[in-house]
Formats: sequence, structure tokens, C-alpha cells
Amino acid sequence: MKLKNLLLNSTVCKLPVKLISVRGKDSFALIQSLLTNNVDALWPARKDFPSSIYGMFLSLNGRVIFDTILYSSNESNEMNLYLECHISEINPMLAHLKKYRMRKKAYDKCESLHSIEIVMRAEINLESSSVYGVIENSFSCDLSTILNDQRNDFTLSEDPRAPKEGLKRLVVFDHSDDSISSTIDTGASSVDLYTEKRYELGIAEGPGEIVRNKALPLNYNVDLMNGVSFSKGCYLGQELTARTHHTGVIRRRVFPVELSKPIPSPTTTSLSSTEGGDQIEQSEGSAAGGPSHLNLPIFTRGEGDGEGGVKMGNLVCSLGTKGLAMLRVDHEPDVPLQILSDTLLIPRRPFWNK
Repeated sequence: MKLKNLLLNSTVCKLPVKLISVRGKDSFALIQSLLTNNVDALWPARKDFPSSIYGMFLSLNGRVIFDTILYSSNESNEMNLYLECHISEINPMLAHLKKYRMRKKAYDKCESLHSIEIVMRAEINLESSSVYGVIENSFSCDLSTILNDQRNDFTLSEDPRAPKEGLKRLVVFDHSDDSISSTIDTGASSVDLYTEKRYELGIAEGPGEIVRNKALPLNYNVDLMNGVSFSKGCYLGQELTARTHHTGVIRRRVFPVELSKPIPSPTTTSLSSTEGGDQIEQSEGSAAGGPSHLNLPIFTRGEGDGEGGVKMGNLVCSLGTKGLAMLRVDHEPDVPLQILSDTLLIPRRPFWNK
């Protein structure tokens, strides 16, 4: 089936993401020891294994250092894992994986062979890979038919963070195939539509929205978006995440919000965090369009610019009148809050709380 027919009535947005390949007989064991989710779910021998899973890599103290979506394949009888990585974080992620790579060796004729290889280049040119977000308006055929008929140079799957909510993930492994690259035509309007849809679902992603080495994964709903396993056993940063989950003390989460009017994007902002991992300010607002990553405080409605109100959280990012906010979990949905003296913010129910 041709890709252009597959995406005929869908909005397609190219994401700032590349793929990293982790392959070898111990590849699953390595990622299992680092990722919040259970990588065994991707083992092809399992019945009805998913096309992809969502997860986060954490630091020793349980803070988020990367968020990712994983794919698996069995090529030439060798297990391959493909990890999505933001283009600005390729080298840090490669360094992180190599730091914790198991040093198991197999000896044959006095030659030592590492059992795990972490590469940006493989038989397929991963530097030419692309990842697209797809808003499914309607496909020209059933998705199961697409998945059964697709070639090895692309894969299309449900977004594992919000299955059946209209978002898909299209991975094109090698854009050297002109028939594929010429099929996909994306622009700024598609990027904005995809971002707004993601905000409506309450999904934060990437270093601009999830503060690296500061954010706590449960504040970003990793447990409500199929991104963490509490039964898989140990992984890096697991202790704090498991303790927080089992004690039930999660005071703030990211929620979708609507603004009474767009907030202008500053050219620069600062970045910091509370001790509890909640954002106070974020980085890289842009006056040239695209999402604004500014962390304005949010209050219950009072007099003036939040004066007299109770602080309920902070704005994480916004695009037009759509956005994401880190709010206290005891806030009232659909009840307006104050963000600026002339701007109201209305929290909406995310897909996992409807």
C-alpha cells in the first residue's frame, strides 16, 4: 500500500526527532534497566505485542532526563530497538546509553565482541530517518490492514501515550527512498495543528516542555499515559517514582488548558524548579511563532494580576489559546483561573480523566 493513499485524509507533521538503534542479544536487558516502562512488552515472540511503547529515562534521583517512544524489530535474527530522540539530545542520549551499557563479552578465537551496539548508523541510514505526528481524520483503509501490508521502510502505529485518541506515529526509517520523501508534504500549519491536538490531550513532550533533570515523571502523567510499569522490577530512578506512586502523594500534574487570548512569546526566559520538581520557569520562548515555553504563575481569580488569589500552578507552554499547565490536582475543571490581569485560563479535563 502506498503511503500517499494511507495519509490521504490526515494531517501530517514532521517532528524534531531522530532514531537511535540499540541492537544485540542484550539490548532489551540494557533498556529494561534504564526505562520506566516494561520493554519486554515489545518482544516480538509475545502474542499481540504493541508496535511501540512510551517511557522515560530517569536520573539516579528520579528526575526526567529523556522522554521517548520505542519500537522493536527482528532483523537478520538480531533484536533491534529503535528509540526516538529529540534532535537536540542525540549526543546526550548516546552518552547515557553507552555509560550504562553492559560490558558482557563473548570470546571467539581470541576476539572480544560487545553484545550490545548503540549506533546512529546501521544497515538503514538512521540519520535519514524521520518521525511524523499524524492526526487521524480518516484513513482510506483499516489501520490493521495498513500494519499488515506496510514495507520495512516505514511503520505507522497508534501513539502509545493516548491510544484511540486520534494521534498516530509515522516512522520513516530511510528517506533516501524518494517515493516516500516526496509523498509527505508538511508545513507550519500542520505543526501547529498537531501541537494543538497534543495540548488538548494534555501530552507534554521534549526538552522544551519537560524540564530535564528537574521534572518528576508522575507530574507529567507518565503513569496515566502507559509510560511506566510498577511491576517490572528495578530501573534507574525507580525508588522515588515507586514510592511516590504507592504513597499517592502527587500534588501537581500537567493538564490541558485554554486561554482567553494568546499570550505573546518573549524572546528569552529563565529556567528553574521547585524542590519538588514542579516547574517555576521554562525556557526558549520565541517571538517568531510556534509554542511559547514560559512559566507564568496561575492563581484563583482575585483582584488585579492574581493579587488576592491562591496560587494553583504555572503555565508550561502555549500555542494560540491552547496550552499545558502544571496545576494542583485539587483544582476545579472548567472553572476560570487568572494568569495575567487581562487573561483567563480555563483548565480542561484530559483524556485520562473523562
